[in-house]
Amino acid sequence: MNSGNRTVRNARPQSGTASHSSLVRRWAGRLVNAAKDDSGSESVEIAVALPMFLMVMIGIFQFAIVMFNYESASFAIRQAARYGSTHSSTSLNPCTSAQISSMAQSYLWSPTGSATVTVNWPNGNTVGNTIQVSVSENYSIGLFNSSVSAININNSVQYTIMR
Repeated sequence: MNSGNRTVRNARPQSGTASHSSLVRRWAGRLVNAAKDDSGSESVEIAVALPMFLMVMIGIFQFAIVMFNYESASFAIRQAARYGSTHSSTSLNPCTSAQISSMAQSYLWSPTGSATVTVNWPNGNTVGNTIQVSVSENYSIGLFNSSVSAININNSVQYTIMR
């Protein structure tokens, strides 16, 4: 037996060395596993969605405050005009425009305190004529230096003087 000149076919690489194809398979497997791994995706989704959600919520709150302010102004001038329509210059207890304006201011919810109430009797303060009460206020949003700096709230009501 001549064992010194033996040729070995299909020899495998020695341990510690890897062939090119096995490296490719190993890295391809790692890439597939990395693509399947979704750890941290929830954090990214929250980081993208949370600022938009907060801006929408703040916008809803700001709109609600403006609408509450508008309804407050409507209620205040209705009450003031009703008071003025029942206290004409010919009644037992006549009122002045300053009293009507003061009454409207007392009902008004104005966070800025800049509401202006105007009382007008177009044809005089007598029975059968009309009284007109109007309110104007600038409501500033003032959030994040927004481009909408102020919203002008105007409202007016007209009543017929009854007594």
